[in-house]
Amino acid sequence: MMNHPILDEFAYKLYVTGLLNDENVHIVEAFLEQLDFSDHDNFTFDIFRSQFLLFKAAYINNELPF
Repeated sequence: MMNHPILDEFAYKLYVTGLLNDENVHIVEAFLEQLDFSDHDNFTFDIFRSQFLLFKAAYINNELPF
């Protein structure tokens, strides 16, 4: 899996939930490239999880041009 500061910050929660365990690397990379983490002080794991799941659904079902 790729290295990103937000993944390091949520490493334990990602491990416990298994959110990214079997995910396509291209989807995760596209998500990390598109999402703005500049205000990550207020960025909770719940927000990360919901944003990722929404992005994944849009990426798979709508074939976003990334």
